[in-house]
Amino acid sequence: MPNDMSPVAAQNATLSLPNVPSKVHDRLAQAVAPPPERPRGFNDTRASAKAIKVSLNLDPLGFVGVKVPDGMPRFTLPVDVAGRKIRADLNCKAIRKAVAAVKEFGPDGVAIVLTGQLEKGDTLSSAGLSAMPKTPKPQVEVPAEAGP
Repeated sequence: MPNDMSPVAAQNATLSLPNVPSKVHDRLAQAVAPPPERPRGFNDTRASAKAIKVSLNLDPLGFVGVKVPDGMPRFTLPVDVAGRKIRADLNCKAIRKAVAAVKEFGPDGVAIVLTGQLEKGDTLSSAGLSAMPKTPKPQVEVPAEAGP
């Protein structure tokens, strides 16, 4: 504030800026302003997961005639799938049940499913084995068309 200006006059003084063309003014405003929020499209969508859950349908022929020793609590079952060898630490009781189901229903009459969380090193943690009998599809009779 210059010495010859009173405090009241200094309060009422306005700052004059040089004339700036509107195009330049707009560019300056865009440079200073935050970018507009872009609407999220389908390609911007991301998801996250805590684990990779795996469900493998095993070939029941691999369980035909298998003898699981009594007193053995756990067994690491290697499974070959898609060029990888996945190891699953299983309860032997579940393996015995799968062997019994294959013996009772035959390899074509049972589905054996191995489930668990895929971990580093191609290991299934929290693995479980279940053997489910397949139910045959009911045959539907097609009624013969009545003639005139």
